[in-house]
Amino acid sequence: MKRKVYLEGEIGEKFGKEFDIVAKSFSDVFRCLNGNFPQLQKYLIECDEKGIGFTCEVAGTPLVDEKELW
Repeated sequence: MKRKVYLEGEIGEKFGKEFDIVAKSFSDVFRCLNGNFPQLQKYLIECDEKGIGFTCEVAGTPLVDEKELW
């Protein structure tokens, strides 16, 4: 399924703000983004080490369970 993906804030400034990605899940989205931006994984790890978190949403509704990412 083709999905519209938006990255907001600093992550959007670094990697792009809007994408059309064929994906069934968030993990597919991240694989696609990481394939196009190999530095993305390092950035996310560095953010985690600094205590910076991210919110993942579907149609404006935040995901609350990590299992929803897979």
